[in-house]
Amino acid sequence: MEDCAARAQLRNCRGTERRWPPGGIIDVHVLSEVLGMAKPNPAIYRLALERLRLPGSACVFADDHPVNLPPAEALRITTVLARREADRVAELQAILGMRADLAA
Repeated sequence: MEDCAARAQLRNCRGTERRWPPGGIIDVHVLSEVLGMAKPNPAIYRLALERLRLPGSACVFADDHPVNLPPAEALRITTVLARREADRVAELQAILGMRADLAA
């Protein structure tokens, strides 16, 4: 997973949260408010993979709710339970083989 080709935002969102984060960081938005389905519905994960045009094995999904991880794992997506930022960043860096500058 050293080369990141695309980034998706898979959110159960409300109102103004729709396009967070701004600035073109995200390539694909999969928004529950727009679609009428939400995590942990497996269909929303499949839709994200379809829009990314990637297999689950090429993707990583981080979420702070454990209930949202098994549907992603069933699609062979690597999952990260995102509790504390420092732990989440360290785990994602290890999985993706890259470093993040949190001060930027």
